[in-house]
Amino acid sequence: MITVKNLTFSYPSSSPVFEGLNFELNLGEIVLITGPTGSGKSTLAKCLAGFIPHHIKGDFSGSITIDCHDTKNMSLVDVSQKVGIVQQDTESQICTLNVLDEVAFGPENFLVSIEEIKDRIYESLKSVKSLHLRNRRTLALSGGEKQRIVIASILSAKPRYILLDEPTSNLDPLGIKQLLSLLVELKEKRYGILCIAHNIDAILPVADRALLLKQGILSPYDSVNESKLAPIQKSKLDYSLPPLLSTKGLCFSYELGKVIRNVSLSVYPGEIIGLMGDNGSGKTTLLRLLCGLLVGNSGQVQISGKSLQNLGIKEIAKHIAIVFQNPVHQIFESSVWKESTLSINALSLQEISWYEQAELALREFGLFEKKESNPFSLSHGQKRRLTVLSSLIHSPEILLFDEPFIGQDLIGRELITKSLSNHSISGGACIIVTHNAEFCERVCTRLLFLDSGQIVLDGSPTSVFKRLRTLGKDEYCKSGGTHI
Repeated sequence: MITVKNLTFSYPSSSPVFEGLNFELNLGEIVLITGPTGSGKSTLAKCLAGFIPHHIKGDFSGSITIDCHDTKNMSLVDVSQKVGIVQQDTESQICTLNVLDEVAFGPENFLVSIEEIKDRIYESLKSVKSLHLRNRRTLALSGGEKQRIVIASILSAKPRYILLDEPTSNLDPLGIKQLLSLLVELKEKRYGILCIAHNIDAILPVADRALLLKQGILSPYDSVNESKLAPIQKSKLDYSLPPLLSTKGLCFSYELGKVIRNVSLSVYPGEIIGLMGDNGSGKTTLLRLLCGLLVGNSGQVQISGKSLQNLGIKEIAKHIAIVFQNPVHQIFESSVWKESTLSINALSLQEISWYEQAELALREFGLFEKKESNPFSLSHGQKRRLTVLSSLIHSPEILLFDEPFIGQDLIGRELITKSLSNHSISGGACIIVTHNAEFCERVCTRLLFLDSGQIVLDGSPTSVFKRLRTLGKDEYCKSGGTHI
């Protein structure tokens, strides 16, 4: 059993994240913890995994015992043999260059025999349905594939307790279904499992207990008083206008083969386009091709009728903005304020109104009080809000958002959704990679489905979901569920 008694922790020069917190995690149970963005869920997980206070410093008091051993008297190595953690930013814990080495990394460090390591690699990859990835380079994996491999790497170390921070965030619907089956299997094998999630409905069916962490207090989560979502106004589309963005015969290959196959697409003013597809189907690669971060092997991309290849980086940035799946990949400045105004300064938009707009946006996104903070000190969800905000500041015509709702509570999701809606009404266009059917039905004017690098479905969300059901992909048509 993991037992937390009177736990209080605060980061240097900050108020306590939680005070006098008490908690237990038993072997053979699955516990779900939810709560608003920035409420301390990930911090609690880091305490349970021994990162705090052994690696991350701050004011720490109270006790955490693992099978009657106080973590303050254990080394981080000792804790890691009992507790495995899959962090919210899974990329931050990938240590090697290929999948086999990554899954072997834990048992190797624990001096497990070579033959036993081989068996653990096979069983762990099999458990997360990823044996087909065993010869891949970790850097070439999609976000969802990386999440599976990190889970496998934790399983191969065979801890008694497993902490999963937003484990469904990068997974496609089939991956979520497979994860739930794995959690039940691990529970039956007497693992103690803690899941941290905003998407409550994804984990709740298999959870034994659900808790809410809010304002530093951990309390039972019994029922949901769902806020009624405000109607989203959709812009009136005029397809007689020239497209803001278009592609023709676009193809792209990595070393292992073709990823994008003959994509022809036109994006018109006012459109909010959802982009769905399995993990590894090419969604992120397509977004990067559309904004010039990657160059196709053949075909063309045009912005307002001009070839992307003939435009400079600064000119492209005026017209198009991308938000990456991992917000850490596009944070460059030393303060939240500098980060929010980065595009204004880079594009030489010196009028005072731009800076006033940045201040208003920080207030709207709940980040104004942190404007002098280092962006890397923010929670993962707050980092995401910052990158979304920064992409909107200079009013580009085209927005490309890769899973923008990861790590977001209901307030954050609605802030981002409202921003997308306002952008489309003002004549802009958006393409959003998402697995959330409810968002697509409620907000998107159009839905694309990508399969093995090809757009196989393109139409209204209703018509695409109807077709997906006939193709046996019902899991894509389910609601995104309750978010806290």
